[in-house]
Amino acid sequence: GTTVDFRDSKRSIVIANTKKVTSGFNKFEERNASSRVDWTNIAITALGTISRGDFIATDNATINLISCVFSDMGTFGFLGNSTITGSVFRRCNLVTQSSSTITGCTFDSTNDATRAVLCNDPTKISGCTFLSSGTKHGVEINAAGTYNWVDNTFTGYASVDGSTGNEAVYNNSGGAVTLNIGAG
Repeated sequence: GTTVDFRDSKRSIVIANTKKVTSGFNKFEERNASSRVDWTNIAITALGTISRGDFIATDNATINLISCVFSDMGTFGFLGNSTITGSVFRRCNLVTQSSSTITGCTFDSTNDATRAVLCNDPTKISGCTFLSSGTKHGVEINAAGTYNWVDNTFTGYASVDGSTGNEAVYNNSGGAVTLNIGAG
């Protein structure tokens, strides 16, 4: 839990195909709310499938990810002090929003079993592109309410409401969700 100030840009990281380890072996974890992580133009690619590399905000540190590309990685868990802008999540596992701000990002062919993004506040997701892997939801909303949702686009998802598992938006809040679509 020591405070970390981790600022870097224009780096490429490869997560090796580590065998004989647990799934959580390769992990970036922020465990102090006073920490700060600023990454710009960072590309991280996982080569294996056992420990793909997770990025988890355990405590509500200030995290700014700008124009990053994450390919074939594991789970991402953000909190309210996280801002993700113009980044790409390609074939990654679940991205959990938890009140973080996500703007202009691309979620391409999620590797999660059911959805690309777990969302508790749709107003903080804008200008994003969701590309279906063919069998999973784009966004699962888990908090009932009325939200303004601006400029998000979905490609390859089911064209009608239903239960195919490939819907753009899945309401799993236990209540009513109203999305006021501003554009997109």
